[in-house]
Amino acid sequence: MGCTIGRHGAAMESPHSCHLPMMVVKLADVLQMRGTLKCYQELLKLEMLHEHQPSFFTIFVSHQWLAGAHPDPSSNQFRNLQKALRKVLDGTIRLELDMTSQFLGHQKTLTLQDRALLKDAYVWFDWFSVPQASVEQNGELRAEVQRKANLCIRSIPAYVDACQMFVALVPRMINEKQEELNYFTWLGRGWCRAEMWCKLLSEKSDFPIIVVSAVDDVKFIMPLQWLDCPVHEGQFSYDHDRQEVCEFIKAALTFKLQRLSQKKNLNLFRYYAARYEHFLGLAAPSRTKEEFLSYFRFPSEEVALRPKGMCALACAALSSDVSLVRQLVQMKAPLNSKLPPLVEVDVLPDWTPLHLAAAHSSSTRGLETMSTLLELRSDPNATNRLGHPLLGICTSAAGVDLLVKHAADVNKLSPPTMASPLVLASLRCASSEVFEKFIEFKADVNLVKGGLGLSPLHSLAINASINPHTLSVAQQLLEAHADPDLPVRAGALFRSIELGARAALCLRKEPPGIIWVFGEGSTTPLGYAAMFGSQDLVDFLLDSHADPESKNHRGHTPLQLARYTSVAHIISHRTSTGSSRHLSDGSGGCSVDGQLSPWSRLDTPSDFVVSSSLGLDDSQNVVMGHKLGPKPQRETIQCI
Repeated sequence: MGCTIGRHGAAMESPHSCHLPMMVVKLADVLQMRGTLKCYQELLKLEMLHEHQPSFFTIFVSHQWLAGAHPDPSSNQFRNLQKALRKVLDGTIRLELDMTSQFLGHQKTLTLQDRALLKDAYVWFDWFSVPQASVEQNGELRAEVQRKANLCIRSIPAYVDACQMFVALVPRMINEKQEELNYFTWLGRGWCRAEMWCKLLSEKSDFPIIVVSAVDDVKFIMPLQWLDCPVHEGQFSYDHDRQEVCEFIKAALTFKLQRLSQKKNLNLFRYYAARYEHFLGLAAPSRTKEEFLSYFRFPSEEVALRPKGMCALACAALSSDVSLVRQLVQMKAPLNSKLPPLVEVDVLPDWTPLHLAAAHSSSTRGLETMSTLLELRSDPNATNRLGHPLLGICTSAAGVDLLVKHAADVNKLSPPTMASPLVLASLRCASSEVFEKFIEFKADVNLVKGGLGLSPLHSLAINASINPHTLSVAQQLLEAHADPDLPVRAGALFRSIELGARAALCLRKEPPGIIWVFGEGSTTPLGYAAMFGSQDLVDFLLDSHADPESKNHRGHTPLQLARYTSVAHIISHRTSTGSSRHLSDGSGGCSVDGQLSPWSRLDTPSDFVVSSSLGLDDSQNVVMGHKLGPKPQRETIQCI
């Protein structure tokens, strides 16, 4: 199924003000740029800037500056964007949803029609699209240029809202202060968060945000990556920016609620309404029962108490309204009512109100709500239809402690997935403190009994690229005697699915990513780290003596499973030389030991499907003497 990549051709209502016309550059011109990037004034003289029109299909590019006077002095960051967009345009990269979404049956891809639209697209990029006062030589004109620049900055929410596609450009780079910039530093910046949230709340397109981490590492963002990154908690250089940004996010969120209410999408409306104060950093309100029913659009008490959709108790739990939780339970609201899936906001099938509280237990009010629901006899061992234990949803060590004290089982396994709480916590990027508490309670770090057959190290690898705790958690698991060479041991159901997937890999030219994972997933944690493209975890596991020659049921080693050039290079280099992990010299090129680092892709002229700089033989598909098997016709890149 393709995406609704956007609606263009007519102006749409927007909650944001545009203070200065939006200026964009044709994508065709962007892809042809060479040398040092030219700024707004230079492109204006070259007649390469165009005033945005509603009929334009437009891409908004969000990124971090590498220097104060120029965003990208060496143009390395920009080259990643160019090469990645070329791969998307020619279909070499096939964008897909994350594995959890695909597991639940959701599919979105970039269709041929979408790629045709992209070829005629326009690009908004701040260095091109905003007047730059720093390059203005005429002192008298500089003040006027700065005034226009400020108006453009204030118009950014409107500019984002006018775009059909949003790209976060976040390759690993070293800035002028010798600090590493990457996806995590981008996500921490207040203005980057603001741009992201404007896109997420926009009605313009349902096309997910695209994250470009390298020329061959292009992914859709997933809910785990933004739901707990509210704008007001981002890093701002000036406090007045934080205040201004929060105001336009408030306007966007209010507008989103109005549109959801008009469309009668009450489940999603109630989710955003329940988290309104959290997303904006506001104090939680105190509502009477009548105010609560009105706010969440319940026409009557009878409807509110029905265990259907995002019910009243779920709304009270999600908004951490302990008083209303107690009132609703006294009114006989079912404690363990099953909620419908809302994958776009990370609510999985058959969650209960206690799941919602546990998923936000890192806040004091969320923890208090958990405690209240448990006191009222909510089931601490509840599982959903996937067999996911509630304990694995918990986001705080205090929440884990609370659930275990109410008899939650730290080693609970339920069909069909048979995923332990540790496996689920690893998948959902729980913190080191959460894992410390699990290990304190004797959670088994090697517990694998049928189902998907995943260990915590396997599931940690799946989302390692978006998890800031990956290496610390991996260290904790190994110190607790996790086996880095434990292969997946699927039960009968998923073993049969594996066999079907292997057949599909042979018969289908472009199978969905989930088919590839099921077909090749009978491997070790190192194999999973290679499959999902985590350079750091691959390095860590090799340092921990994980076996790079271990083979899955198809006879493939981690090197043969590597989907990204950088990961293949790490494994091939380290297994052929016996060296320790790669260390960058900060240039984005060679490492300190004189070998090419994973970052060398920033400077090499190849397009990295086959790279002579990495010793690949085009005819044999070989990296440094290691045969990879038949070279794929295209790369399928799904969201982490």
